[in-house]
Amino acid sequence: MKCDCTENFVARIHIGNEIAGVMARGRYSPSWLARVLFCDRTNIYKIMRKSTIDIALLMRISVALHHDFFRIYSDAFDEIMTADNKNCETPAPQSRHHNRDL
Repeated sequence: MKCDCTENFVARIHIGNEIAGVMARGRYSPSWLARVLFCDRTNIYKIMRKSTIDIALLMRISVALHHDFFRIYSDAFDEIMTADNKNCETPAPQSRHHNRDL
């Protein structure tokens, strides 16, 4: 039985909305963030509309806003791995170090 619990948790995360919320609460303007990230203000608006983001860019934004956006994904991971989701069948990853045939 394949489980889609991972997709459900990740699909609920809209990182652009999260970034916009932190900016609003901290009263950071898109112009300010654009200056800090050395990009155009229009790029910040594009970021806030996206549901996914490059992790290097997310790290730069996290540092600029002093907010750990990665925690959102860590919390989702923890939720996926709880006992409530033990019924999800996920294959164990195969490490090249443990497989002598590779």
